[in-house]
Amino acid sequence: DTVYKVRCTNCSAAYYGQTEGSLKTQVTEHERAVSMFHHDSNISCHVHINNHKMDFGSAKVVRREVNLHKRLYIVALYSIKDPQSRNDHIAIPEIYKFHACTRPCGTFSRTSRRISSECSQHVVF
Repeated sequence: DTVYKVRCTNCSAAYYGQTEGSLKTQVTEHERAVSMFHHDSNISCHVHINNHKMDFGSAKVVRREVNLHKRLYIVALYSIKDPQSRNDHIAIPEIYKFHACTRPCGTFSRTSRRISSECSQHVVF
């Protein structure tokens, strides 16, 4: 029930992902994908195409969420917000991009449908 971030040690690339299991297990799966050069893994392709190395040891949890659909949405938000992100993600309809927030902070007014500009966690497009 985790959204996580992994960085490349050779460049500024970052990858966000989600897992229902533990981060440790997911990192092990990424390491296996890299060692076997799985072409369906963006991390594996980045490592092999660029001759880079991912910093799996410093993979970090960026958010916890039990609902799969919410985790996928959160991965997409972080991926869009972070200019260094290199991963694919689900498409977010334009209507949701207007008031997308990467974590609840209480600055979205349901009555005015506006976001306070004071929140640094909002993704504004």
